[in-house]
Amino acid sequence: MFAFDKACISTKEKEAEKKKRPVPGSSVYRPVHMPGPMQAQNVRIVQRYPVAVENDKIVSTAGRPDIPNIQSFFRAIEEQMRSSEYKNPFEIDFISRYPSSEQGIHALGAGGYRHANGLALCHKVSISDIEEIFVRLANTGSFPSKLRIWLDMLYEGASSEADNIIKAPTIELKAQLVNEMILKINECAGNYFLGDAQANSSIQNHPDYHIGFETGDMSPVSGHIREYGSEMGISAPKSDGFRGVASSSVSLYWETKRKNKPWTQEEWQQQKQE
Repeated sequence: MFAFDKACISTKEKEAEKKKRPVPGSSVYRPVHMPGPMQAQNVRIVQRYPVAVENDKIVSTAGRPDIPNIQSFFRAIEEQMRSSEYKNPFEIDFISRYPSSEQGIHALGAGGYRHANGLALCHKVSISDIEEIFVRLANTGSFPSKLRIWLDMLYEGASSEADNIIKAPTIELKAQLVNEMILKINECAGNYFLGDAQANSSIQNHPDYHIGFETGDMSPVSGHIREYGSEMGISAPKSDGFRGVASSSVSLYWETKRKNKPWTQEEWQQQKQE
């Protein structure tokens, strides 16, 4: 359903080939191109956490939870990477370097592998957007069906926990439950993948799509985000400069293009007409 749209990138293939950067020490070199553009939504940059109560409303505050630094988290990331049929070039290279799970868990946890190879553990949906989602849910009681599906894709019972936020009898309890849920999702391996650190920094709080190298398809969680992100209430995807969307599943080669500009409504309409 999310296979490459070769018609969109045929005229840019040679340029992309020149600008791509291989995984250090890897034999994986084939460039990967993203699917077509999506309609832009409101741009939000600041990562925020936790929430607080002001004037009988739940509001965001400064700060964000760190990526977990515990073995159980790295084990879940490593198991997900190894079992998934959607592996990007960095994940393919990682598994080839560390054939045993224990080696892989140690390499992820120590941080040296990621730092030495310019990689990061990337959020598919940013913590900023996750917080925005739950602040809106707690204040309005609105729970879009596509958001409910996405939560249950991350872990069993997640949507029921979100229902408890809506049902909480006091605003203070709602805020407490929102903070607990933000932390829980931040520790959920399903919202992460191993990707290019420079690309991840450039994408900022926009969705970061996990894409398999062999087929060009997005993983189920990322596919859902791309298809229903607007209904879920998350930020617009960022342009890769080649009529596609940026992703840390590939090396940066769009930095000289429209670096910090997601697709506008006018651009989206223009591309649909073409």
